Amino acid sequence: MENNNKKTLSLISMICGISTFILIWIPWVSILSFITPIAAIVLAIVAKGKEGKNGMRTAGLVLGIVSIVLFVLLVILVAILVAVGMNLDLDIF
Repeated sequence: MENNNKKTLSLISMICGISTFILIWIPWVSILSFITPIAAIVLAIVAKGKEGKNGMRTAGLVLGIVSIVLFVLLVILVAILVAVGMNLDLDIF
């Protein structure tokens, strides 16, 4: 029974990492999903001290870091596309 309780932080970290990695591809939800990778990273770090090595903890940590990097890259890409779009001179009529 105690083994399940020991891995709770790792499990929550992994769930936060997976959900963020999925939600980051939905345009308006990705803005709101910036909090969950931070939670995944923090929970993985806390779980390291309490639970030791664990695959779920590692998955949560890696997915949290990858999600933050992807989020930053997507924000930069959108900013570039908006800047380029504003400079286009479209003479349709």
